[in-house]
Amino acid sequence: MKIILMIVSILTLTIFFYSQLLSHASSILISDFNVNDENWSIVGGLITHSLKNGNPNGYIILKDTKANHEMLLSAPETFHGDLSGFIGGNISFDAKLLFKTGSEVLNFGTIEISNGNNKANLDIADTALSRDRFFRYSASLSAIEWNLSEEEWREILSNVTSINIVIEGFTLVTEEIGFDNFIISNRCNDLEWHEYNGKEYALTENFGSWQEAQTEANSCGGNLVTINDIEENNWLTQSFTNTFSRANPGNENHSIAWIGYYYNTQSETWEWVNGEPVTYTNSHELFSQEGKFAYLYLNPSSFKNLWNANPTHNNNSDDNPKGIIERTISECISKDIFYQAIKAERQKWDVNNDNLIGLEEAINALQITSGLKKESTAD
Repeated sequence: MKIILMIVSILTLTIFFYSQLLSHASSILISDFNVNDENWSIVGGLITHSLKNGNPNGYIILKDTKANHEMLLSAPETFHGDLSGFIGGNISFDAKLLFKTGSEVLNFGTIEISNGNNKANLDIADTALSRDRFFRYSASLSAIEWNLSEEEWREILSNVTSINIVIEGFTLVTEEIGFDNFIISNRCNDLEWHEYNGKEYALTENFGSWQEAQTEANSCGGNLVTINDIEENNWLTQSFTNTFSRANPGNENHSIAWIGYYYNTQSETWEWVNGEPVTYTNSHELFSQEGKFAYLYLNPSSFKNLWNANPTHNNNSDDNPKGIIERTISECISKDIFYQAIKAERQKWDVNNDNLIGLEEAINALQITSGLKKESTAD
């Protein structure tokens, strides 16, 4: 009988983990609007598409057409269905004020996710719209962030039927807002993050061009790193070592990583991708203006701490490096909350109170988690 129960339990675990694998099959959903409006729709406004001046490349322009009426932007069916695999991941978009009259309203940036029966709402825009640059608004896709129980949150994300964003930023009719890079992602959860001065930093998962590295950084709620002073520059060099371009492992002159410094062909100036002013540079004497995209030399390179922009590293896939992602810690779930949750879950299933979780305890826990067994409650 015990053997039969063991076989059933193993099958149960297999089915459970396979179902989890399926729900995590896609690591990123993204609308970058580089080609068209990607079937986004709007109530209370008009959508036009532009092939340039986005963050970067294409973006959509949202024009208010009804005074004192919310512009409500709706995501296409690409973002519907089972999104439970993104629990604990990140949701974000970029926005920029293009034109306005009137007073600011407070509910801009509120996202509503619904499964038809229940919905979750969160205002992720805690910063006013900027005219100077695109600003990234981001939030964790965790139940605690959306003020729901784990069961309620999973129920909604398991069958998403609509995602709407309040895009109204001002009270009068003459408002125009640029919108770009709507991203839902879980790909960054397993990256190795390093904390420095209120920010988190990690290498991209993949080798790629500067643009591909920036897209991956976007998917994690950040950008390729902006370096503001020599201390940050040195810290990055020391924290990300022995990282090489794709086809050159161990070659010290290929110990490099993309940073967010790039040549804007429209303004004909070098800029940071997040729009911050350039207050510090550390370019190699042979810094190539033709490269358009900059990388940082890391340890053990003999050029460590310096920046360069050789076009080979962007144009030749064999020479592609990884990039350094930077994001604010507030854009992801607090590590303290995460570790507290792990500790609470461990204590919950350690029924023998011996700080160990045996086979029977583990099987019991996973059967309950997978819904094949109900949790016992005290009378």
